[in-house]
Amino acid sequence: MAYFEVLLIVCACIMGSESKLCENLDTLQGILQRLEMLETENEMLKKQIEGNEKRNDYLTKKIENLEKRVSFVYKKNKEATADDEQWTVYEANNSDAKLQNSAPLEKYERRVTSFNNQRRKRIIPPTSDTTDHVAFHAYLSTSTQSGLRQHHTLVFDSVRVNKGNGYNKGDGIFVVPQTGLYVFTWTVTVQVNAWASVEIVVNGEVIGSAFADGNGAWDQGSGIILVEVNTGDHVFLRMQENGINAVNSNARGRTTFSGWKLF
Repeated sequence: MAYFEVLLIVCACIMGSESKLCENLDTLQGILQRLEMLETENEMLKKQIEGNEKRNDYLTKKIENLEKRVSFVYKKNKEATADDEQWTVYEANNSDAKLQNSAPLEKYERRVTSFNNQRRKRIIPPTSDTTDHVAFHAYLSTSTQSGLRQHHTLVFDSVRVNKGNGYNKGDGIFVVPQTGLYVFTWTVTVQVNAWASVEIVVNGEVIGSAFADGNGAWDQGSGIILVEVNTGDHVFLRMQENGINAVNSNARGRTTFSGWKLF
């Protein structure tokens, strides 16, 4: 009888241990599943953090570009304000001078004349023979498409001056009407984050170039050459290399092409 009682007790203990073991296994399995979920969430959070870091770098660069642009606009505004203030002073001084004798008046008039000369646009000097007048000035009426390819000819479709009828706004080529010594000048304008390099070509030969680099702000590049050309020679501007974004031309900044005969 005692033997069976001991056996029953041992069996009960074993069954109790197995039950406890099963509970522990269930608990361990639950922990492992939770750990896998946490690892998956951790990977997702890492990817989200990487995305946020890239976004932060992009926004930081954008803020830097905006700060440079604001600084550029502030500088230009300050220069314009200074010019207006200087002009106001000149006008006031000139008005006060009229109340004094002729000597101070001449002094103030010379100062006002000097200031006006600084604001006056360059003009083509007259020649004695009107038949020798050859000059042109043209600009892009609108900005170009983005990413102009190398050797793309710039066609300046808005013509303000065309003495001698040498410039053709249809193809952007100036055909020399008279043999002589000529001056050619051009300006290329780009906005922020744009780039353009423009070269001048005479009868297929590159004889000058200029570029504009809109790194953080608008930019303008200008070139000027002095060259002897013959009647019928072709002169035009083209992209020196592939451009980045558009060549700009609007009321804020024009891309232009000009030339005139000296003699």
